[in-house]
Amino acid sequence: MACDRGGWYLGGRRRNDRSRNSCLGLARRDTKSRRIERRGDIVAMCSDVYQGKRRMETLIRQNIQAPLYRIPDRSFSHGLSRLIGDGRLTELEIDILLEYANKIAEINRGLDRAGDAHAAQPGGSSHLSDEFSRNQAKANEVLHEESNRFSDEPLIDAAERALYRIVLVYSPWWKRVSVKWKGRSEKP
Repeated sequence: MACDRGGWYLGGRRRNDRSRNSCLGLARRDTKSRRIERRGDIVAMCSDVYQGKRRMETLIRQNIQAPLYRIPDRSFSHGLSRLIGDGRLTELEIDILLEYANKIAEINRGLDRAGDAHAAQPGGSSHLSDEFSRNQAKANEVLHEESNRFSDEPLIDAAERALYRIVLVYSPWWKRVSVKWKGRSEKP
């Protein structure tokens, strides 16, 4: 589609204003589909954060030095770059989400190394116990260590807060309004 001398051309023929309005409708549908797609990415990222929190708590509580599970991070690697590209995240939210994704990648590398150490010596070794203690320390850092960079809250809570705010940005208007009105009484 091209615009020449004030008129819109589609397929070599001049279209009237009705087709121009339908073109604008197409743009709205593209925006709507992108919003729905991004919201799906954010919901998947929220699920990854929740599952990651549960698995890191399990890593800390249980004494399994080389667990078979990994902390989920696939939706972060898939959706975070698209969210950053949309430009709706603040600098602090970008910093929080990138920090979380990097910490999870570090923990997963440590879990891989612990699995390799366990495979090399199934009975246990000092290398395996060192990897296990490092993984527990990293999980504790993500779950419990408060940082003044993140409003004096742990990284996991800051990531959840950032995702909650951005999911509202990509939500339909009636959901955003209902969240703003939550907690307010009908009576003056």
